[in-house]
Amino acid sequence: MKGSVPRCWSLLRFSSSPETKHMTLRKTLAPKSRSLLSFFSSSSSSPPPTIRTIEVGDVLRRWRVFTPADVDAYSKVSHDTNPVHFDADLARLFGFRDRVVHGMLVASLFPNVIASHF
Repeated sequence: MKGSVPRCWSLLRFSSSPETKHMTLRKTLAPKSRSLLSFFSSSSSSPPPTIRTIEVGDVLRRWRVFTPADVDAYSKVSHDTNPVHFDADLARLFGFRDRVVHGMLVASLFPNVIASHF
């Protein structure tokens, strides 16, 4: 593990000051057996990690086709029985092309989409 940086290093970008960064790292990321200075030392042989962030305008893509069975299963666990999720004719009446996939079912993919790009 020497010279490597934990994947969760990117959490540091949310901190606003060097003092806060050190505190955040100490509390959440630094193993007890390693010195905090090993993460910030300027004499380290490896360069500091590049911290990738999502910027306005960035596009992250992941394709997933939700089946009627996916929508039905999600409806059962979420108790969302809105007819636009089950009745294609009603969904078309409201301007959709077909049944509507639950927004939170689609949103459940976000962590995977983000993780696959970082």
